[in-house]
Amino acid sequence: MTGSSKASTTESGRLGNPESFTEYFEVDSLHVGDRFGISVSLPRLYGTTPDAGYPALYATDGNVYGPIAEAVMFDFDVFDAVVPIEPFMQVSIGFTAKQTPQANTLRMRNFVAPGASIPEYMQAHVSARLGPAAVAAFCENFAAGRADRFLAFIEEELHPEICRRYRVQADAAGLFGYSGGGLFSLYAMTSGSRIFSRYGAGAAGVFPDAPLFKMYEQLLQQRGNTAVPAHLHLVTNAKELFGSARLYRLNVINLLRFYDTLIERPLHGLQVTTEVLTGESHSSGWLGAYRSFVRACYRKDRVS
Repeated sequence: MTGSSKASTTESGRLGNPESFTEYFEVDSLHVGDRFGISVSLPRLYGTTPDAGYPALYATDGNVYGPIAEAVMFDFDVFDAVVPIEPFMQVSIGFTAKQTPQANTLRMRNFVAPGASIPEYMQAHVSARLGPAAVAAFCENFAAGRADRFLAFIEEELHPEICRRYRVQADAAGLFGYSGGGLFSLYAMTSGSRIFSRYGAGAAGVFPDAPLFKMYEQLLQQRGNTAVPAHLHLVTNAKELFGSARLYRLNVINLLRFYDTLIERPLHGLQVTTEVLTGESHSSGWLGAYRSFVRACYRKDRVS
């Protein structure tokens, strides 16, 4: 074999999917006091259906999981004839390039409710995996939790911008999060979100005194017998429940406590579905959790 190859470098770019259209832009948030990177992938038929609106599915941790979610969305939209899915637009929320190196610790600022305290066992887990230097930043962002402001950013700043730019179906917005993002999905639901009707909480990091328990009781009192249609899909991994990491076992135990509350004291209009992913751990279960949520909450034959 003879000859030589030449490589060229561009300032920016990515491998493109011929059936996918993705846009990136950044949004300044007055509520959070920070800037966010937003990636939006549109369904295949978006350009040929000028009168149709599509559900917006918002997903947190967009830097890590956004590209994966976009690829899965493409397969659902184009090829899955066995479990057909409603076409939707994927809105991945992440950090800008400047913030990305701090994403592992800064994300907790957005996901944790104000006033929450970090369990000691969580500090030990973070120290063992991110290193002692990251523990201080992690704990600082945890203690400064702004989940209320992050939710206000999505509802009052980002969602109106998405509606301005794209054709959005008003009554089918979804929110998916994993780990700390799963906790945030539960926070959004128990806060009585004004825009979301479909919630996905994968491997939610629920701790013993999480405010969502009190928030759910308050929501029950506020709603009374008024039914507000919504769908919550909970996913956990078998190797979290039966694994060696204490943090994940306790997270699942506390998630089950919350699930027990949902079943014993149901919220009118709320449908709750679940799945346990066999063979998956906390680190490996994200893709399966996302797929499970989409299939549960965006199936074409689903009944709201």
